[in-house]
Amino acid sequence: MIGKIIGLQKVKEGQSVKYRGFPCCVSKVIDKKTCEITSAMGPKVVPIGELINFKIYILCAAIYYKDDKEYKHQPKNIKTGFVLCGRRHHNCIASAAVFGTRTAIVSHTMGFITSDDRFLNREESAKVAFEAKQIEKEADSLQSEDLY
Repeated sequence: MIGKIIGLQKVKEGQSVKYRGFPCCVSKVIDKKTCEITSAMGPKVVPIGELINFKIYILCAAIYYKDDKEYKHQPKNIKTGFVLCGRRHHNCIASAAVFGTRTAIVSHTMGFITSDDRFLNREESAKVAFEAKQIEKEADSLQSEDLY
């Protein structure tokens, strides 16, 4: 299990936590004993004592293709366009080619997927990887080779 029981004084809005094994985010602190969380299942009011601290980390390389269409089952911060994942960024490009995406034409951003199902660009990912101790030194940009 990642983390430990969160102390009442440590719960704050925007904090990443787990509730009953599922990653979620504290969206509102209601009082000293309860808060509202948001997960893939939507918002829910829960006892603070049942939350577990959750450290966000980088899962894998990803490329966000921006074609302004809506797709199901995308990272939670992606409303239009689609994200392809892989061990390295060239694996994502190869997958795009299989699906007929012309990578030279479609606008795209290289980045990574996080453990709480978000797409982050290389700069944002470097900060997360450093905080999660996945890389030893702070960096301006993250490369998949830095991780594994």
